[in-house]
Amino acid sequence: MQGQQSKRGRRPNLSRAKIIEKTLSLLNSSNPENFSVRKLAQELGVTPAAIYVYFSGQDDLLRYAAEEVASRVELDKIPSDASWRDTLKAWAYLVRANHRMFPHATMMLRMSQHIPTAWFRVIEPVWTIFGSLHSDESKQIELTQSFIRSVAGLVLIEIQHDDSINTKLPIEPTPSAAEFALPSDPAPMDFVPKVGSSNINELFEQSLNLLLDGIEFHIQR
Repeated sequence: MQGQQSKRGRRPNLSRAKIIEKTLSLLNSSNPENFSVRKLAQELGVTPAAIYVYFSGQDDLLRYAAEEVASRVELDKIPSDASWRDTLKAWAYLVRANHRMFPHATMMLRMSQHIPTAWFRVIEPVWTIFGSLHSDESKQIELTQSFIRSVAGLVLIEIQHDDSINTKLPIEPTPSAAEFALPSDPAPMDFVPKVGSSNINELFEQSLNLLLDGIEFHIQR
């Protein structure tokens, strides 16, 4: 009888980890605003009800997906004997690499009200560095927030404007926009040499150095 058992009643091999991995895959392959539990269930070959066995709803699922993204920042790659400046620079590059690996999940985080618990582990090196530079806790908080927000801003802008990352929706040209596209208008990239390199890696390095210079000036005042 067991050999004749129908496959109809068998459940697919499903787990929280498998659901989160497929969630990240979907977020990286399409606009996060189009993500839905129904679409995820179709990709996994299950019903939406099977997803709800593991997560209370879409917000809960995205919260755990955000936790997973934050947990993958490779903090162990920060040299233990580095100066405060090199430590912050290494941290910024690791966060950048993580966000570029999961660009759509990063855009999802921007829309979410939830701060992943794992993010507090991620920011700990920054908090520790500024604690060693400032005995005043209010200054430590101010510098930590300023640095983290500045790095996050640099990364988000880079993701939005990097053509190698498909995070942008196609935009249909409109007659009103065409009216302003005069032949004599200079190309936007003509201004790049005036503000920095057009190479995204060089531009990130330049921007990060300026940010660290500003922090150093603030500390030495």
